[in-house]
Amino acid sequence: MGDVHRECEGPLAGWIGPFASWLVSSGCAPGRVRRAVLAFGRLSSWLAERDVGLADLDEDVIDEYVLAEQARSGSKFPAALQYLPLAKRFLASHELVVLRGPSRRDRAGGPPLPAGPLAGGVVVPGSFTPSRKPRHSSRTRPEATAMAPRGSSGGR
Repeated sequence: MGDVHRECEGPLAGWIGPFASWLVSSGCAPGRVRRAVLAFGRLSSWLAERDVGLADLDEDVIDEYVLAEQARSGSKFPAALQYLPLAKRFLASHELVVLRGPSRRDRAGGPPLPAGPLAGGVVVPGSFTPSRKPRHSSRTRPEATAMAPRGSSGGR
């Protein structure tokens, strides 16, 4: 990962080493660490090109970068989308970014969906058992007995 350190510029350049160490200590595989660090470095360079410093960095700026990477690469799932959620958590753990709480709106920006029928109830883990219809053998299957006319002696 030494080549990544030399090429990185921008406001996150000094955080590349700590980010890599954080990923390793979190148990990430070496290949995943390398790809995440590369995505982190590209984010830092993108920030530098736009004169965005650490003081201006927030989750919306990172999300804007992910959208720019989607447009640039033509991929719905660029590396930025795959690896920058790790970077967000790292940056939040070092109080460099404040993460948004869960959204209280639906994806289209409307109000949240109304509560379902179980909203007020409590489901105890292990207490729910799905109902299953009994399996029938070919002799006891309702369709098999319905086919023979009543009073028939089986072809006599």
